[in-house]
Amino acid sequence: MINDYRSQIDFRPISPSDTVTDNRISVCIRKRPLDKREITKKEIDVVTVPNKDHVVVHQPQQKVDLTKYLENQKFRFDYAFDEDCDNEIVYQFTAQPLIKTVFEGGYATVFAYGQTGSGKTHTMSGAFTGKTQVCFLCTLILCEIKKTKTLFLF
Repeated sequence: MINDYRSQIDFRPISPSDTVTDNRISVCIRKRPLDKREITKKEIDVVTVPNKDHVVVHQPQQKVDLTKYLENQKFRFDYAFDEDCDNEIVYQFTAQPLIKTVFEGGYATVFAYGQTGSGKTHTMSGAFTGKTQVCFLCTLILCEIKKTKTLFLF
């Protein structure tokens, strides 16, 4: 049923060429792919990201007469990232505008919320390399400091 639903959708995922909107507050969501354990258990992928600002959560249902149907809950966000989005695209639409604000003397906060294992650390910090983890956002901030030759005293 979910695959039938997906086959009828005109998918338009977010892309680097899309315009970044200047919002004081942005609420974004990132869908992670099923992990190996979930695939092994033949779990069902019940989340679809049809475009750059919507997410659909599918809930298979069964009527009293045993007829199966699909209930789809649609949610709108400022940005919705599907499982194929890389960290650079997520950064471009979420944290990059905040870096500009900080270097102009403003304040910014990124709040990552989600269940354990949902991908918060991966999204905020980047990929693990051996025993170390490259902090994607920290690296970009340090590059900006070097470029502008700005010194921050905390």
